[in-house]
Amino acid sequence: MRYIQDVITAARRLSKNEDFSEDSSGNVTGGIGNAEILQYINDGQDLLQSKISNAHSSVSPFASSQEIATVADQRAYSVSDRVFFNKELITIRYSHSGNLSDYGKPLDKLHPMNDNSDTAEYPYGYYRQSGNFYPIPIVNRSGAKFEVKYERSLDDLALRVGTVTARTLSSTQLTALTINTASDDANAINNASDKYLCICDKDGVVKMRNIAFTSYDSGTGVFTLDPFTFATGETVAVGDYLTIGKYTTTHSDLPDECENYLIYYAAAMILGPKDVTGAYSKLLMMLDSQEDAIVRIYKQQSQEMDRIPQQDFWSY
Repeated sequence: MRYIQDVITAARRLSKNEDFSEDSSGNVTGGIGNAEILQYINDGQDLLQSKISNAHSSVSPFASSQEIATVADQRAYSVSDRVFFNKELITIRYSHSGNLSDYGKPLDKLHPMNDNSDTAEYPYGYYRQSGNFYPIPIVNRSGAKFEVKYERSLDDLALRVGTVTARTLSSTQLTALTINTASDDANAINNASDKYLCICDKDGVVKMRNIAFTSYDSGTGVFTLDPFTFATGETVAVGDYLTIGKYTTTHSDLPDECENYLIYYAAAMILGPKDVTGAYSKLLMMLDSQEDAIVRIYKQQSQEMDRIPQQDFWSY
């Protein structure tokens, strides 16, 4: 999907709201600002992901995974990511050694009434509560791993606010960050109540998430960062782009075929039900048609042969 600014521009054209103005502090003084349209697009993305997820597609289009190391006798574990509605886990597997080759079949999902205080090296199941999962029995060793597959909430869409010109990285921490002041959006950075930023490449692939900062010097382009330990595999390069807010990026992870839906959704929200031209009603009809087509495609099985799921596959 295209850079979100292009999607905003398309929504403006469709709704005939291309002109707007801002003062020196970034406040909208005329027309509809980018922030409002961006909110509509994010609302449309959330709604569409919910519709697609409710179709229960066998391809799990928003699936992700995370490995979690065990701590001896620790009771609860959680995924340090955006699990869809904080509930949509797919499978949990266990590796006694922590090695990929030692992951066995998925653990059984159990009811909280099956909870007990027994400890062992090998759990056989788990139950869910308050966004956490609780292995049964409790794992009594450190260094083992859980592999959790889950449906992930899409990152929120945000405009670029700057380009990285310098950064200092240790093996585990980002300790300094500078952006190009000629292309920054100082108002957006300094006015943000959520003092977090994310970094992505030109295609919106997120390279580092949820970096906390305390201040930004628009004269030098230097951020004052809170202590930040990045996840394994994360990095920052000169030329990468910044977005403001937790879990943000510049390109939607929805398929390209869904871009028109976001454009039409935003345009309809801009016009609203008080529109006297009839364009609002036409946009709603188009939205219904697009939504129906998208959800129907996700409900359909692909051309691959889909076998009946078997938990003990290798026993057959």
